Amino acid sequence: MNVNSIYLEFRVIVFVIIAFLFIGLSQVSANQMNYASPNDIILDLRHVPESKTASSSDFVFSATVKGVVGVLSNVQIFFESSRNLITDPKSASLKSLFSGESKNYLFRARVNGKIKPDRGGTWIRLRVVYLPDFKAIIDKINGDLSTYSHKFERERLIRVVAEAQKKGETITRVVRVFSQTPKK
Repeated sequence: MNVNSIYLEFRVIVFVIIAFLFIGLSQVSANQMNYASPNDIILDLRHVPESKTASSSDFVFSATVKGVVGVLSNVQIFFESSRNLITDPKSASLKSLFSGESKNYLFRARVNGKIKPDRGGTWIRLRVVYLPDFKAIIDKINGDLSTYSHKFERERLIRVVAEAQKKGETITRVVRVFSQTPKK
């Protein structure tokens, strides 16, 4: 055997070892998981194109808030926009929102022609801040072993939810619509 063939064999062996390490590491990273808390609210925001308004510079939007898990409490709903629009009303609130219950709100956005849009353009946002039903979330996690099948990760998520409950943390959910100008 000459030096070149030994060097070639050495390179092949090193390549094979590196390939096995890479495949093994990608398998390990593919198996890592972190569960997310179940979605407890659904938000929907839509432009209502055929709506009749007092002014041609008004646009009407429909905002829907639907409870999915447990009873959400102290639900604060905000209708927000880029600086070149003015929303009316600005907000609404609910003492509670039950699982399966849906509330729909219509609000207007009026173009303020004196002010230019934000750097991100013209947008409308539905922002909802609420206190979740932590017990119902934990019950959903414990009751859905097909989604939360890994015991350690399920227990980790339950600890996170329980800690948030102790702190009385609220949740903020947002949905936004971007447009240069809504179409009538």
